[in-house]
Amino acid sequence: MEKIYSKLRRTDYYDFGHGLTLMNVLSKTEEGKLDRIDTYIGVEGNEFVCVGCAKDLSAPGVIFSYGEYVRFQRANKATYYVQHSEEC
Repeated sequence: MEKIYSKLRRTDYYDFGHGLTLMNVLSKTEEGKLDRIDTYIGVEGNEFVCVGCAKDLSAPGVIFSYGEYVRFQRANKATYYVQHSEEC
């Protein structure tokens, strides 16, 4: 098993309400460019459900804003909550 160094991966947590936590796992390339975001929702210390993924963000010509991505998540809070309820 290969260790993943912190400079290549970061996790952001957001209080989602209803006792849930939204977790964004940001993966970077060796050059430090953001390449992928995996989004999960769940209860800390319990089960998390994958509710989204953004891939190939470091590809040539891709314009991406993490701040806009988080605002989009806030705007779609009800959809994520329903998806979590259906999965669990």
